[in-house]
Amino acid sequence: MGCRHFGRMPNHRKAMLRNLATNLITHERIHTTLAKAKEMRPLIERLIHHAKRNDEQSQIFMKKTLFTQAAIDKLKEIIAPRFKDLPAGFTRVEFLGPRKVDKGKAAMIEILKNPYSEFERNEELVECEQNGMKNFWEWEMGLLEQEEKYWEDLLRELKASIEQEVNQVIVKESGCNEAR
Repeated sequence: MGCRHFGRMPNHRKAMLRNLATNLITHERIHTTLAKAKEMRPLIERLIHHAKRNDEQSQIFMKKTLFTQAAIDKLKEIIAPRFKDLPAGFTRVEFLGPRKVDKGKAAMIEILKNPYSEFERNEELVECEQNGMKNFWEWEMGLLEQEEKYWEDLLRELKASIEQEVNQVIVKESGCNEAR
């Protein structure tokens, strides 16, 4: 499957990855270590490709890899149809930082377009609207407008000081020319 050994024998390592894959298919988002998430990603991608194809060899691979029939059914009926137009990139691994207990690198791996991420995205938008908070791009545009106004004011002041100095030089030169 991969090159990471996780301090386990090959059979134990394969069973661990199969168990993680089954849980990911069942729950569509799981928290684990960064190394396990990165190692599991190609397996999940391969499972989704097989579920999209849904031929006899794919059935055998899914039954050989996943532990429960419920996970196989969910993979074929719910998850695979989501990605019928997408050729690859069905999962996302997100680093969550070190765990407080043992400082291990924690990560979240999720299947894209899952209902949890859609719910969270909608919740953030609703919260922003209710509290009158700006989203990132509105905030960024406000900053850009402030910065643009600052530079325009600075440029206007610079032009005014240059015109004043030019006028002073002209007055001095005209005064010197009249004295001669």
